[in-house]
Amino acid sequence: RLTDPASSAELKFSLLQVVGEIGGESSIPPVIKVIRLSSDTPGLIKAGFQALALMPPSGEARELVDDLLGGDNSTIARQQALVYLAAIRDPTAGPIALSYSAPDVDPGLRIVGLLLAARLGDDSVLPAILELLESTEDRSYREVILRALGELSDPESYATYSTEHPDILGAESMREIGNLVAFRHTTGEARTELAKQLIQSGHPWDRREAVAFLVEENHSEVLAEYLQLSPIYGLPLLATVAHSPTAVPILAQIRRMGYRIEETPTGFELVPDG
Repeated sequence: RLTDPASSAELKFSLLQVVGEIGGESSIPPVIKVIRLSSDTPGLIKAGFQALALMPPSGEARELVDDLLGGDNSTIARQQALVYLAAIRDPTAGPIALSYSAPDVDPGLRIVGLLLAARLGDDSVLPAILELLESTEDRSYREVILRALGELSDPESYATYSTEHPDILGAESMREIGNLVAFRHTTGEARTELAKQLIQSGHPWDRREAVAFLVEENHSEVLAEYLQLSPIYGLPLLATVAHSPTAVPILAQIRRMGYRIEETPTGFELVPDG
């Protein structure tokens, strides 16, 4: 149905969300086809790249990105191609980040170029990020740029900036990115508590990063709590999807990392899948 010309844009959008969470490699070709055929439907381009970012990186996906960035394509198509590279932190995308973060690039593309550069750890773009935070009036652009700043900040520098510029964004957005910065620079129980906050209210990228940490540290009890698998709820695993809005992305991320969560006589445990 995903590539059926008779399928509505609404159906394709929903299917892209589903195949993204499943994350199977076999879904890459049809998702790419949808993106290539959706030049006049920005929502499908965005949903398509979001789905690709949840699948294993592939040569086909990179070919699509290069085609969109190299041709005379719409701003939205190029933006989403850059966002995809940032989402997966493509280590080969340095030259693209350098090109699209240049001062003479269209502002709508430059902000994503700066985000990509920041996600790749290029701190040479920090002055440009700070300058644009001061000069950009578009709130949605400032949110992207502040996220880029968060990628290159430590808790102290981010706290200083947010204190000196309390009105750059709303308090909630400032706090969410601050939590991510703190999470990346904290250890022990404090990091686990910050992971919980990211799962509750963070950006999808941040939520997946938090879940990955909890899986790596074998915090199955925390994951079970957010899947509403505690004795208080008593829900079977498959029933949690209907009751917890965070269950699907958490379960999907656990599976992408090669694990499943199982109930044992002593509680819930992360078990290698296969």
